[in-house]
Amino acid sequence: MEIKVRKLRDTLSLLETVPIKKAKAMPILTYFLLRDGKASATNLEVRVTVELPEVQEAMLLPSAVQELLATVPGDTLAQITRDGLQLTIACGASKATFATKVLDDYPPAPDVPEAEVHLDGDRFTTLLAKALPYAATDDTRPVLSGVSLFLDEDGTRVFAGDGFRMFYQELPERFAKTGTLVIPAGMVKAMAAMWKKAPPRNNPAVDAVLAQLAIARRMLDLGYDDHRMVAKWGNVSVDSLVIEGTPPSFRQLIPKEPPQKFKVFAPDFGLAVRRLKDVASEGSGIVRLEWNDGTLKLSAASEENKVETEVNVTSEGGPGRIAFNYRYLLEYFKDRQGMVEVGISSGSAPGLFLDGRCQVVVMPMFVSWGDEPKTADAQVVAPESPEADTVATAAPVDGAAQGQAERDAVTEATAVVAEAQVTVPAGKPEATRKARGKRKPKTKPQAQEAGAEGQE
Repeated sequence: MEIKVRKLRDTLSLLETVPIKKAKAMPILTYFLLRDGKASATNLEVRVTVELPEVQEAMLLPSAVQELLATVPGDTLAQITRDGLQLTIACGASKATFATKVLDDYPPAPDVPEAEVHLDGDRFTTLLAKALPYAATDDTRPVLSGVSLFLDEDGTRVFAGDGFRMFYQELPERFAKTGTLVIPAGMVKAMAAMWKKAPPRNNPAVDAVLAQLAIARRMLDLGYDDHRMVAKWGNVSVDSLVIEGTPPSFRQLIPKEPPQKFKVFAPDFGLAVRRLKDVASEGSGIVRLEWNDGTLKLSAASEENKVETEVNVTSEGGPGRIAFNYRYLLEYFKDRQGMVEVGISSGSAPGLFLDGRCQVVVMPMFVSWGDEPKTADAQVVAPESPEADTVATAAPVDGAAQGQAERDAVTEATAVVAEAQVTVPAGKPEATRKARGKRKPKTKPQAQEAGAEGQE
């Protein structure tokens, strides 16, 4: 096999977008498969494939080859030969020998569905990447650990949620089949990374002006079935298992026309939260928001310290107050520009964040404001000192210890959690929750289905 060093180096760089987490258990996954004019890499969950016509002989290329290629000029011609379980690579004045593996031990390429949907790839991959941080990171609830697409005749609705936050945005594209498609986090990450690295396919016959237009709006071909999905563009493709199961009714969580709301310039709000984050992290992670007459006060407190700051807002529905986890606020306002509207129904109901494109729902932190009427069934515990915030729980599922007023306030907010069969112990916002659904096997297709023990 003969190939320019630059082309081989760039190809292996694309294949690196597949994170290898099972290297100790399966060292062969650290090798790149060259076969039938293609180069590919897999972690048993996601597979990345790049067309490489120079490949005529099947072989497994060790990742250590990249260190050699990094020191060789790109225009140099590399000659790669295989002799049993040894590879020899000659690049100009350099020559190296590497150990390889038995080809038949490498996981076989699965059958992938035909690509049947033509999408705006820039918009699609960007939207999936925006939704991913809101998905659950716990594999015991697989149906919540990916990005859910609700496909219908009117378009596509994109959701992701972990029981404490939820992302929602619509896409105008229509898919060939209606239903739901839950894309694993690994597939979303691989697509986003590959999209940034992989150039569109060049066609010398296309006029230069038309070529510029084509590059400005890069398209992606998507195929899927009940078990697997594939995304193709240019000379690359990414395929993955899909997450089986029915996602919860995320749409039920979105508040309908919250009566109390304010609008704020996103960079100003983000800067204000960053001023509070150190003190908030020392305590329980709580940031309190109180607004009235065009001013929003943000405050945080720990046992020893307290800090507050103000920003200008325009508000509707009178004064309001609510508390959120500071990490959720930082993540939402990071690099966000323009105006953001925040709406609430009460201090114990979820907050709705709108920026004109997507809708984000964030569950509140239950805190003591100091002026609540004392009731026998109140769940909020008074702080040990007036300066320190109490540990609060976001959207408790068990309402037996709450008053009827608070139960009514969170009924809509907990609908999605109840449907997903999520259990949240009081006082543990990051507690483990089990959701209905299961992930396809991460090992070989014949393996017993993983995650079945997480089913209810």
